[in-house]
Amino acid sequence: MQLFFIHNILIRILKHLDLVNMGRSYEHAYNYRPHILSTSILTRHILIQVEPERLGQLLIEISQISSNKPTSITILLNTKDDVFPLLQQYFKIINAAGGIVTKGNQLLMIYRAHTWDLPKGRIEAGEATINAAIREVHEECGVRAVATAKFYTTWHAFQVNRVNVLKETTWYTMNCIDDTHMAPQKEEAIDRVAWIDINQLTPILENTYASIRLLLQAYQNHIKLTRTLDY
Repeated sequence: MQLFFIHNILIRILKHLDLVNMGRSYEHAYNYRPHILSTSILTRHILIQVEPERLGQLLIEISQISSNKPTSITILLNTKDDVFPLLQQYFKIINAAGGIVTKGNQLLMIYRAHTWDLPKGRIEAGEATINAAIREVHEECGVRAVATAKFYTTWHAFQVNRVNVLKETTWYTMNCIDDTHMAPQKEEAIDRVAWIDINQLTPILENTYASIRLLLQAYQNHIKLTRTLDY
C-alpha cells in the first residue's frame, strides 16, 4: 500500500480487493474513465478502480480538483507489480527530513503562510537522513535537539514549474537540549516558532496540512500508548 497526499487529499493505492474495506467505508465507488472526477459526485471517501496505464491520468485529475475536495481517495490498482515504480514514472521523488521535537509536554512548531507546521527540509547530497533532520530543526527554529528514534514517513505530492513532485519526509522524535536562541528562520518565510502543549493541539490540527495532522495524531496515539504501557 502507498499512502500520500495531493493538495490535502489522502490518497491510498491498494492492489488487493480484500484490503479495500480495512478501516474505511466509501460513499461512492467508480471504475475509472477520463474526466471522472469532474463529472461524478465527490464525497468524503471515494473508491476508484483503475488500470495501471491510466494511473497517471487519474493522479493528474486528482491534482486538478479545486473545490468540494474529498477527504480521501482510495485507488484500487489492477496490477501485481510494485506500486512505487509506477509512481516514479509520474513523479520526481525528493527526500526530506524533519523533527518532532519535545521539551517536557511541549511540542516545537513553526507558523508559516498562516499555517502551523513542523520543522523539516530537503536532505543535502551525501547527508545522512538523521543529520538532515537535526540540521533543519536548528536552521528553521534556532533550537538544538538530539534525535531519539525514527518515527514516521509521510509522502506529499505537489507541482513545481509543471513538474510533478512526490516528497518523502522521514520524521524523527527529538528532545530539545538548548532553545536559548530559539527564533524563526526569516529566510524561509517562517513567521513564528512556538512551544505548544501536546495536550492542547486541537486548534493546531484544525489549521495545519493533512499530512502533518496525520503525523501529529499518530504521535498523540504513540504518547498515550507509551504512557499506558508504563503503568
